[in-house]
Amino acid sequence: MKRTLALILSLVMCLGLLAGCGDKKTDDGQTDGKTLVVGTQNFDGKFSPFFYTNDYENQVMGMVFDGLFLVDREGSVVLKGIEGDVRPYNGTDYTYKGIADCDIVENSDGTVDYNITLKEGVKFSDGEEMTIDDVIFSYYVLLDPAYDGVSTLYSLPIKGLEAYRSGMDTVQNLILAAGPDAYAANDFYTEEQYNAYWTAFNAAGVKFAQEILDYVVAAGSATADDSVAAQAGNWGFDLADDATVKDFWAAIVAKYGYDISDDGINAETAGTSISSFLEAELGDARLDDLIGAANHEKLAEDIELLDGAAEEFDLDKVLRGELSPVFFGSALTNFGVEPFLENFLRLTSAPLARVDSLTGEPVDPCRDEFSAFIFKIQANMNKAHRDRIAFMRICSGKFERGMEAYHVQEGKNIKLATGTSLMADDRAIVSEAYAGDIIGLFDPGIFSIGDTLCTGKKHVQFAGIPTFAPEHFARVTQVDTMKRKQFVKGMEQIAQEGAIQIFRDLGAGMEEVIVGVVGVLQLEVLEYRLKNEYNVDIRMQTLPYEHLRWVLNDPEELDIKHLDVTSDTRAIEDMKGNPLLLFGSPWSINWAEQHNEALKLSEFGNLTF
Repeated sequence: MKRTLALILSLVMCLGLLAGCGDKKTDDGQTDGKTLVVGTQNFDGKFSPFFYTNDYENQVMGMVFDGLFLVDREGSVVLKGIEGDVRPYNGTDYTYKGIADCDIVENSDGTVDYNITLKEGVKFSDGEEMTIDDVIFSYYVLLDPAYDGVSTLYSLPIKGLEAYRSGMDTVQNLILAAGPDAYAANDFYTEEQYNAYWTAFNAAGVKFAQEILDYVVAAGSATADDSVAAQAGNWGFDLADDATVKDFWAAIVAKYGYDISDDGINAETAGTSISSFLEAELGDARLDDLIGAANHEKLAEDIELLDGAAEEFDLDKVLRGELSPVFFGSALTNFGVEPFLENFLRLTSAPLARVDSLTGEPVDPCRDEFSAFIFKIQANMNKAHRDRIAFMRICSGKFERGMEAYHVQEGKNIKLATGTSLMADDRAIVSEAYAGDIIGLFDPGIFSIGDTLCTGKKHVQFAGIPTFAPEHFARVTQVDTMKRKQFVKGMEQIAQEGAIQIFRDLGAGMEEVIVGVVGVLQLEVLEYRLKNEYNVDIRMQTLPYEHLRWVLNDPEELDIKHLDVTSDTRAIEDMKGNPLLLFGSPWSINWAEQHNEALKLSEFGNLTF
């Protein structure tokens, strides 16, 4: 039996990632000195790189499985793992050794070959040596049309993939090939689905046969009072005198079998194909036969909910950025992914010009000079390296791997060493990209949401991403003071992503912070991420504030600690030391302004200092 590409490691590794570790005790209380004990929760029991269903399982697999290639601390794939590849990071050289090398060859016809060489002597846990057949088998599994795991490798433009996947049968064809009253247990459909299909198929067949008879009568070849046998006789079928429409349908099946092509049953059509009788509009009584009355009713309720909650689709509004299309699919399987990607390509527009905030002029997407802006930052994309990815939308020109660009907010040139494209859990190195493309950049902490990158003598700067004023606030402290470093890092990184905004009391440190969010669910997400990504437990106390205002006065001119304010007002500062006031109500804001004539307040938003 073939094994997956991921190889079980024989040595304990990455002890720093474990929730707990130690020797397993035998029946006599002794430890065997070989077993790694991991403490975690919420396993579904699918410890397979193909089919794992939650991140806890993925964490365990990261400790006991090894993939073909490693990823360095900047998120780049290590292609020379057999001899080891030395790469610098923050002034230190690191050596990455793996089980394979990969030579990339770009062909003149535009295709790319990836030539993989395996390290000799790599063995599975049973002692059998891994071969290239094991690699090939893994690709067959991940690209199989019936595969319903987490990988989306099938979405890549792999040569021969379309022919491989299209060569597989649909469930309908498998049921038709099996025939009626012949169900056998299989991996593709249940007995309930099988029986429901044949019930619907035969009901559709009777309607298909009836349409032929109606056509014969309408053509004047027979009358409505004639028997089914007489009517079908005009269509070339010899039936018994007491034949019914079902018997006529049975005669059609006897002639063609369950071939629903134009050379099969559809050769007898009187205008409508048999497949069309297997389709029905919402509200059509035929849909009860196809999916059952209860399912029909539930579908109608769901559609009614969508009609009430959504706008009518308007492509012009989509292209103007006034409307967002929504696609529905399955979150548990890959169903719906391919139609989404196809329609996304069909609906999307050419890249639109973005306005340069320095001049007020639009930046032509087709110009030669490169420009882009950062619209999202995500920490811990690869938990093994605690990396951060800054997502960049290219507005004009061409991105090339290793190019230099001017970072407007930092005021200096930086090297864009590696671009990355992401699709679910899959990553790919991007060597070049163009206006409209979105790529990920490794972020060592230099990027912020809204930053602009550009080339050329004349710099451009795009307007920042709108910031919504928080409406819910909570005091957050760490439970274990020994984990202050992890707490501070986690709060800062999650805040840099834009998921939360953090403040503190005037002159206070990071031992206790005030978190502001737009929705209360973000507080739950914060607690979950600190626990699972940074291993930090927190205490959270909601605060009775609803409004936040900047204080525009110079601190030397006005001391906000001595303002005449109500009891539900609190003076705080952001992480850069800029002063703000928290208010419990609009009345409190009016009081502060009326009783402090020199006080200058501003709505919280995209102000810069």
